[in-house]
Amino acid sequence: MSKIKNLFSKKLARELVLAVTISLLIAYLAYEPLSDFGYYLLDKTFMSPSYIKSVEEDFVQELQNFVTENQITSKEISKVHKWMKEQNNTSVSFFYKDYEIFNSDFGTVPTEGDSLEDYLNQYIKNSYAEPVPEETAITLYKITFTDQITLDTQVYCYFYVKYYVVLYYATLFFCFVIFLVLFLFFIHRKIQYINKLAEDLEILEGGDLHYKVRENGCDELYRLAVGINQMRESIIERDENEQAVKEAHQKLITAMSHDLRTPLTSLIGYVELLILGRYQNQEQLQNFLGHIKNKAYKIKQLSDKLFEYFLVSERGEEAYQKELIPTMNLITGLSDDQLFTLESEGFKIQSEFDLDSLKSECCLDIEYVQRTLDNILSNIHKYADAGYPLHVMSKEKDGYFLLEFHNRIAEDLSAHESTGIGIKTCERIMHIHGGFFECYKDGVWFISRIKLPVIQKSSSPE
Repeated sequence: MSKIKNLFSKKLARELVLAVTISLLIAYLAYEPLSDFGYYLLDKTFMSPSYIKSVEEDFVQELQNFVTENQITSKEISKVHKWMKEQNNTSVSFFYKDYEIFNSDFGTVPTEGDSLEDYLNQYIKNSYAEPVPEETAITLYKITFTDQITLDTQVYCYFYVKYYVVLYYATLFFCFVIFLVLFLFFIHRKIQYINKLAEDLEILEGGDLHYKVRENGCDELYRLAVGINQMRESIIERDENEQAVKEAHQKLITAMSHDLRTPLTSLIGYVELLILGRYQNQEQLQNFLGHIKNKAYKIKQLSDKLFEYFLVSERGEEAYQKELIPTMNLITGLSDDQLFTLESEGFKIQSEFDLDSLKSECCLDIEYVQRTLDNILSNIHKYADAGYPLHVMSKEKDGYFLLEFHNRIAEDLSAHESTGIGIKTCERIMHIHGGFFECYKDGVWFISRIKLPVIQKSSSPE
């Protein structure tokens, strides 16, 4: 029962059932007038008295020829009985003294050699058979046997039966054709649409993913077309994202190779000077070693950031260990850890936390979100002007947890170079969590913002 219910819940199935029902009903209603018209034509053609009389006379003549040619006497009526078995759709009755003594369809056949008088007295009268009334309206013909006895003969031809049988099956076939034509008429548009979908899919199979599948109607075929288009757009988007990631990786590798080459070239130069002993005194030697150490740490920092970026970018979403964390806990951890560290280093913190709005939870991998915060605060430590306060704001708005950092950019940035890897890492982590990472300059201020989708806490039953 549930399967039938599910079937009729589909609009396309309902349309097909309706088309079948209407087609069957019209075909059924057409059967009676079609059969009546056919019977009328047959009756007019084969059931007219003149036509029937003509057929009967032809058969009587054929029967008389058989009797004459085979020298059949009135005592050999059984031979006529055998011959009648070979005739189709015709029966014959012989009458003797107003009694029916022979019927080719049923009844007793006179024994060969018995006279008709004996047969009449022994079998017909003994069975209390009644003579045929004279006023009976039947047409009688004469058949003369070779012993010069003539019998009244009734011929009944039902040759027309086969035509009525043919008419019956022809009417059924025509009604089936009506049903088929009507059904195809009702589903013609659906068939056309299915053919169009097949053509569109062939185009997509050819590799043209930008070709849009036609969307018509509002049934399951329409939803199928919409689903194909959505899948097509998803594939295009995925390919574009993969291409963008590939290009970003290529640009990053190019930039990193340049950033690594600069300190690496300096490091090699200082090492060669030491190997060749080209230093004047111990103080210059220590100076060279200090430069070598700084360049080595610089290379290490770049390689660590590059490793972290590829670790995050290649990590699938399923690899993240996400859990529900209250947004209030995120603020508490931020205040107790990172912001406290910045304050201890001389930064002034101005926080604007809308604690009343922080009532939800975020589903996140705390380790990777912590990396994002560490990256933001590390950039603040390197590039912010400690003489101006650091503004930190947090609230929940429009289904997102927002955390913003506003810091004034230091005037002298010559001691720090940025590769942009950290920003790309933060963007990737937030994207995996369904959120966003934004950073931009607004005059002398640098603004960093993270947005994470929130989940309302489920209320426990009282």
